[in-house]
Amino acid sequence: MTSSIFLSIGWRFLLQYFKSRKFIVVLQGQDYENRLHHLESMRTIFERTFTQDNVDPWENYSASVGMAEYASDDSTVELVFKRADKAMYEEKQAFNKKYGSYR
Repeated sequence: MTSSIFLSIGWRFLLQYFKSRKFIVVLQGQDYENRLHHLESMRTIFERTFTQDNVDPWENYSASVGMAEYASDDSTVELVFKRADKAMYEEKQAFNKKYGSYR
């Protein structure tokens, strides 16, 4: 299911399962240049699949997405992961406020 979402966006990516139900996507080249567009596309797809009303309720799925970039003052990759994680949880809370449900 998740891979079909990535493929529908057309990304060439490195995907790694990380921790509990978390994934890391490393974008390169044009995909990196278009990262904000990709991020919004992904959010749109997940919101659409969550709110579709022509399927059984258990077929409505979604995910929270957080993105962070390496900064020149990052001393470890963990700092980048922490910022992405924070962004993901902020999105999760905004989703809960809008829909009354967590992703």
